[in-house]
Amino acid sequence: MNQLALWAVWMGIDEPLPTPTDPAFNPADVTPGPIGFIFTAVFMVAVGLLVMSMMTKMSRVNARYQVREELEREAAAQQASGQNAAAEPERETGESDPTSGDISR
Repeated sequence: MNQLALWAVWMGIDEPLPTPTDPAFNPADVTPGPIGFIFTAVFMVAVGLLVMSMMTKMSRVNARYQVREELEREAAAQQASGQNAAAEPERETGESDPTSGDISR
């Protein structure tokens, strides 16, 4: 006796379970058919597009994070060098600072 039949007896089901050889069983009733295939294909394409979009956004976030870390390191280094330079008097040379963004030269 197979396990399904034992389960049916244990649950108290007196009717026989349908089998693929049963004339009342129609395999077309339980197959998804072309509509199911189309739905599954559209769903998989949508999931693929969502994954690609997520990867793009995650790479942008990662790049922004790396740039922010680099700017924080530069600011910390500049602040540390600024504290060292604060002990020395600043020289006035008449030239603009090349890092100030002055592009009128």
